[in-house]
Amino acid sequence: MMKNHMTPSRIANSIQQDSDFLGYNILVEGETDIKLYKKLACQNISKLKVTFGKEKMRDTYNILSERGFTRVIGIRDADFIRLNDNGKYDPEYSLNIFITDSHDSEGMIIQSQAFDDFLLEVSNEDNIINFNKKYGCVREHLYKLSYPLSCLRFANKKYDLGLAFKPVRPEGNQLKFKKFICDKTLTYLGHEKLINTVIEYSKNRGSDIKDRDFILTKLASVIELGLDENEMTNGHDLAEILFILCKKGLKSSNEGLKGGSSVESMLRLSYNKEYFALTELYKRLNQWQENNEVNIFTLFANVA
Repeated sequence: MMKNHMTPSRIANSIQQDSDFLGYNILVEGETDIKLYKKLACQNISKLKVTFGKEKMRDTYNILSERGFTRVIGIRDADFIRLNDNGKYDPEYSLNIFITDSHDSEGMIIQSQAFDDFLLEVSNEDNIINFNKKYGCVREHLYKLSYPLSCLRFANKKYDLGLAFKPVRPEGNQLKFKKFICDKTLTYLGHEKLINTVIEYSKNRGSDIKDRDFILTKLASVIELGLDENEMTNGHDLAEILFILCKKGLKSSNEGLKGGSSVESMLRLSYNKEYFALTELYKRLNQWQENNEVNIFTLFANVA
């Protein structure tokens, strides 16, 4: 795959070799980030470059800095970095690599008005009202259903449980969300269903998978921490579960809804510069550009 051959050195070299471009390069983690941030930045003075992960982003940034190349910034997903016991978050971090308000960019979009715009596009006001009466606020119910999986992801990272949550290749089989979230009652089917589903999905990946009781204990210990769901929940998980809610709970007949990836795409389309201007990420970017007298995000700098 191309991304496996794109080392930080090669990415840095490609940026420096583009000598005709005198604007700023914006490093982003993945190819879908290009689709989001391209419409939020001024295209005539900025270019987006995929680094295929946050580690390669940091290494690429450091290589360019060591070479004296300063026309570069990065925008990355926060992931779990702001959680209290992570130990990695530094509020005084000096590099020009900025992190999303939520766990990732998809979560940041869902926290904005774009989420409500999306719901009205794929459903209608009556169906949304009926859903709210039966299950509570759509956004809150979405996070409620997503939270156990996010806690299992965090437990896997913290305790090295040997679990996998995504295919080896993008075209591979995805995790089956309907095995632990009922698409008829729109309820979570419990920790055992979740753990069994993820263990079966993780087999034959070359990892030492811990036994079910140990995983259940660690999952319960993470849930007991009551960590911020906005910091915890993965945007891909939210999109997959939102697809279920839209089709079964909001009775959507929108032909564009074909799965979690289409939900992510439609959410990006619903997001605009006005919504981005209200984020902490934008405020930090705007402060940086004021300090450096550059104008990558000027089209909405006057939004309160």
